Amino acid sequence: MHEIKIVFLKLILSLLLGGLIGLERDIRGRHAGLRTHILVCLGSCLFMLISIDIFSIYHSYNSNSILRIDPARIAAQIITGIGFIGAGTILRSGTTIIGLTTAGSIWVCAGIGMALGLGYFIPAFLTTAITLLSLLILNKVELIFPRTTYFQIHMTTINKDNIEAKFLNFLEKENLKVRDFELKNIRQNNILHINFTLVMKRTGIKRHYFSKTVYKKIIDEFKNYIIEISWKKI
Repeated sequence: MHEIKIVFLKLILSLLLGGLIGLERDIRGRHAGLRTHILVCLGSCLFMLISIDIFSIYHSYNSNSILRIDPARIAAQIITGIGFIGAGTILRSGTTIIGLTTAGSIWVCAGIGMALGLGYFIPAFLTTAITLLSLLILNKVELIFPRTTYFQIHMTTINKDNIEAKFLNFLEKENLKVRDFELKNIRQNNILHINFTLVMKRTGIKRHYFSKTVYKKIIDEFKNYIIEISWKKI
């Protein structure tokens, strides 16, 4: 049996380290925040303490015994269980998937709790520091690198004044890269359907505003022709 002081220290550390990561997620408004990360880290630490104690109690049983003790089994089940919790934080809204980072932080929190339960204090502290560094700083570092974003655009326009050529000239003038360009002319109603994928490659915060600027330019340029337009990130 562990000394009560050591047990208390490990549980308190799991609360603090799990809480630090959870606080960062909470500040960013994620569903799995402070309490979730504390509980995951604390529970993982407790299960590892139980696993070690079970092995110390029954360590006298050898390979010839009917009862065999494997301390790694509980640890393996922790990892499996955390997979279900992590999956619950991943949400899909249309073509956008959110929650992957939070799922990863929960998984790391479980590992930190397990490390503390085993008494691996330095790896637990280092992992917490690296995790916080990744969550707080790397999202800013990502802005340095160019990222390609795709938008699927569907337009319904009045087919007059050679709108097809005008729109192609507009794309060329704005130096916009498109793919999967498709035109469908409904002669009966004099309607033209324009479908295409817009490819944008920008760095920094500009990439968040550039798509809105392009959307506004299309609306302003063809406001006398557009009947309906839909704009979806893919």
